[in-house]
Amino acid sequence: MPDADLKARKRSDYLYFLTYRTRWSDNDQYSHMNNSIYYHLFDSIVNTYLIEQCGMQPNKSPLIGLVVSSFCQFFAPLSFPQVLNLGLRVSKLGKSSVTYEVGVFEEGKDSPAAVGGYTHVFVDSQSRKSAVMGTETREGLQRLATVLDYLRMRSLRRCTACYRSRLSVKCIQILGRTQCKHALVYGQRCIDGPNMAPVIFLI
Repeated sequence: MPDADLKARKRSDYLYFLTYRTRWSDNDQYSHMNNSIYYHLFDSIVNTYLIEQCGMQPNKSPLIGLVVSSFCQFFAPLSFPQVLNLGLRVSKLGKSSVTYEVGVFEEGKDSPAAVGGYTHVFVDSQSRKSAVMGTETREGLQRLATVLDYLRMRSLRRCTACYRSRLSVKCIQILGRTQCKHALVYGQRCIDGPNMAPVIFLI
């Protein structure tokens, strides 16, 4: 994604938050937070979410996530003793992999000081072979996808509850704040669906 798009991120683009109080040891000799610390922050918010919302138990789960790629773009310096707000979203979700995006915000500011993230591939904890993620994990990660991101993951944009209107990006502009009645966030229910079935978009 172009740097300009990442720099334009706002708090409202993220769906889960964690607060981090910087430490004296986070600063390097240039008196700002060292670049390596940002990756500790990414790990902290991602794994907190996986444990709290996806049922993951790192020491016991049959599947574990391995990082296969990562990135970080820096837009403003941060340093001790600032308080930071970390925002998390899912930008891509496959059968056995997920790409996270983390916005790092100085408390009280709406534009990020940095945006980064990484891709997890889920593997069997013993064989280390790629494996399909469990239902609880997938459902938890789907809750972190915005409407636009979720639809970009799908090629057929049709509500599985009522099979009516084929959805278009125009229906769900500004990340779902303006919606047609079929363009609902995953986990909400379709207005016209039989028995109010959950809205799910098929591949």
